[in-house]
Amino acid sequence: MSTATPRARRTLERRRRILDIALAIAEAEGWDAVTTRRLADAIDYSQPVVYQHFANRDELIRALVLELVEHGFVV
Repeated sequence: MSTATPRARRTLERRRRILDIALAIAEAEGWDAVTTRRLADAIDYSQPVVYQHFANRDELIRALVLELVEHGFVV
């Protein structure tokens, strides 16, 4: 049973969605295409919502690459 509050779960789900969309964009168009504006448009959130989870594009890319490496993917 999860001890996370509903708000915490929504926050984690939103972060996960941002990372999933970022990966999809990177796979389709390359890393340079992954921008906070592009992500906000793709997930239908405002750019400040993306910034609530990641301070900037570099932090987002680092989080995504770290996750890929942790799961055994070659980047």
